[in-house]
Amino acid sequence: MYFVKIKNARLLFKIGGVNVAALALLSCASTAPTPTIDPNTITGALPLSKICNGVVINYNNLDDNEIDKVCDTLTAANINFHQRLNSLNRPVFNDHNDTLNVNIYGSRVQFVKLANVHFNVPTDNSGLYIEGKSGQHTNISNIVTYVENGSVKNLVHEYAHYLDGRFNLFGDYCQGLHDDHSAPNFCQRETPAYPHLVWWSEGLAEIITFGKNNPKAIVIAKEKSYRLSDLFNTSYNRNGGNERVYIYSYLAVRFMLENHKNRVDRVMNLVRAGEYEAYQEMVRSWGRSMDQDFSKWLTTLR
Repeated sequence: MYFVKIKNARLLFKIGGVNVAALALLSCASTAPTPTIDPNTITGALPLSKICNGVVINYNNLDDNEIDKVCDTLTAANINFHQRLNSLNRPVFNDHNDTLNVNIYGSRVQFVKLANVHFNVPTDNSGLYIEGKSGQHTNISNIVTYVENGSVKNLVHEYAHYLDGRFNLFGDYCQGLHDDHSAPNFCQRETPAYPHLVWWSEGLAEIITFGKNNPKAIVIAKEKSYRLSDLFNTSYNRNGGNERVYIYSYLAVRFMLENHKNRVDRVMNLVRAGEYEAYQEMVRSWGRSMDQDFSKWLTTLR
């Protein structure tokens, strides 16, 4: 593990493809002083930074032990992701999102008050990932979240979105298969035909977060509200809702990883190459062939 702590650092940026931390002063102090918060700018609101395995963590009220835990959590999630999906740590073609800022507000009150001003994002959520234009060399992606009850909300979930976008899904967010046209991406193209990839993106993020330890999903699984073939058509606006988008997507991805890894590998081969129409044709060809096994599998979860 490699990291350095930076006091009063500015967000990482790029010059000629090289990552540069501007105005960074390395600190050897064991405990960071309470910073002065200036809400008018991102660096003013989040004046402390730490670089952890290439990820820049910007924050304002975590102590040394807490920020070390954040770093350890991200490192473990990174290892988990690559081991599960055999990515070989190889980004998809033309993805330049080698820089990620994790921006952690000190409370939900701060998040609601400042995140929309700083990042132009909705705050009726528990944090989110902003991919930006991954094909541009100057792009910097961001996770925007906050501290609640001593932990960082949705940290692993949003980090998994970053990893998924960088190592699995060709193109940026607006080139993907979903029906989201809202902030912060404001995707302009028409909603593509089904199936989409929301089941995969959100389900994988939940898998990386919870693994097999997801009691809420186990309870909801008993209801068997959806066929697997229907879950492949999950999206954010139509065919959405929190339970379907997060819980049942988790169940769908877990089922596929545990029982049809060969099909998951085929999905990865196609979407990593940007062959989204071929992915859709393949999923349509599956039809309802796995629905009965999925239903039976749901009853076995404990």
